[in-house]
Amino acid sequence: AGPPDAAADPRDRSVAEDLQRLGTVLRSALSLFGSRNAAFSAAADVVAKVAVSVATNNAIHDPAALRAALLDLRSEAGARADAVISGALAPLPNGPAVRAALEKDLKAHEKERRAAAARDAARSEEAHV
Repeated sequence: AGPPDAAADPRDRSVAEDLQRLGTVLRSALSLFGSRNAAFSAAADVVAKVAVSVATNNAIHDPAALRAALLDLRSEAGARADAVISGALAPLPNGPAVRAALEKDLKAHEKERRAAAARDAARSEEAHV
């Protein structure tokens, strides 16, 4: 079972429907990653944060924490996390904006990772000279 369809406007669904959809996302993550996998733990963290937002009228109380959890999930699972992330963000009215911010964070994270790798390679090269 894949993540729920995100086509409907989140404001047209009840909190119970959204929480049910999040349950489906979590079951999907469990089957995709396995319960003892760090990626599943990261997915569960994302779903929990979104569930709190949904239960409190879709207001994200800590967008930075949600974005950090999404970044952790993406870092743990790579592209395999994309369907889980899309499904988890579907209940949020600003899910597309959160997703866009995540993509920006991922690009910055990757750029920093490459810069760190280049610095490490340069230090290693200097040590051998």
